[in-house]
Amino acid sequence: MGVGIGINGFGRIGRLVLRAAWGWPELDFRHINEIKGGTSAAAHLLEFDSVHGRWPQTIQAKEGAIAINDQIISFSEAKTPAEAPWQQRGVEIVLECSGKFRTAEQLGCQCRHYWWVAPLWFDFCHQFGSPLLLGAGLH
Repeated sequence: MGVGIGINGFGRIGRLVLRAAWGWPELDFRHINEIKGGTSAAAHLLEFDSVHGRWPQTIQAKEGAIAINDQIISFSEAKTPAEAPWQQRGVEIVLECSGKFRTAEQLGCQCRHYWWVAPLWFDFCHQFGSPLLLGAGLH
């Protein structure tokens, strides 16, 4: 099993990060925190992207979670990352994709590492070679 990954902010960047890295054995997506829309909206927007099209995975909204191909990823709607249950879900790295929290102090959670993805989308694409994310910053 890979490193426990959490996503704070499941807008366009957060969804594209998950799509691009899905199936990488070194990563294990365990938790999503998104304050708007709930699991139904998150699951729908993950499956149907206006630019990249339909994602060919089986996605279901559940109570407090999203299921992708039978893998359950817990879901919360905490207003700040400090309120999300990262440690309880085994998250070691939080990907900050909302663009709202720009320092570790602002994030306020006690995970091992943080990565500010929204302002660093190009570096992420370059390092991991993901063409799926290359259009993310253009919208």
